[in-house]
Amino acid sequence: MSESDRYAQGSGRPKVLSASTLKGDKVLNERNENLGEIKEIMLDLETGEVAYLVLDRGGRLFAVPWNALKLDTVHHQFILNIDRDTLDRAEGFDRDKWPGTGGDSDPNWREKAMLFRPAITATATMGRGGESKLVAGTIATYLTGAIYPATKGQLLDQARSQGATGDVISRIDSLPDRVYRDWTDLEQELRTRMT
Repeated sequence: MSESDRYAQGSGRPKVLSASTLKGDKVLNERNENLGEIKEIMLDLETGEVAYLVLDRGGRLFAVPWNALKLDTVHHQFILNIDRDTLDRAEGFDRDKWPGTGGDSDPNWREKAMLFRPAITATATMGRGGESKLVAGTIATYLTGAIYPATKGQLLDQARSQGATGDVISRIDSLPDRVYRDWTDLEQELRTRMT
């Protein structure tokens, strides 16, 4: 039995898979809405790890970190915790300038590729006990183009310039006043405050 046959049959969660068995897999969100498909899996040649997966949404390309996706081996698909509207507002990357491939000669390609990070979800109390789901990916959408290291003030300015909602502005404003090295540093702070 081939690897793809075992994968398709869902015979237990595999520990390793060839990249070719994942290419073309559908990506859905938790509402079962189609977000696109995996076009490619990019490897970081310095670390030997998956740098990002390329999500193709109708010709728009997004760099998605591996840990932002849940693999559903039974249905041969990925689940990404982001709503379609947030994804549609996110900035992807140019078809001819994939992050880190030479077409994009920026030494900070890792941070830029990972600006789209929908991996964590928070629940924030809004008004009279109402709750609103605030996704870190939403915050990342409004921070597209931020240059790291960045202060909280610079992040607020960037979010405002991108038309961020009041929820996003207040979430960023609640962060400690300090310099954030990169998106990963900021994401860790958000995760700490959202749990």
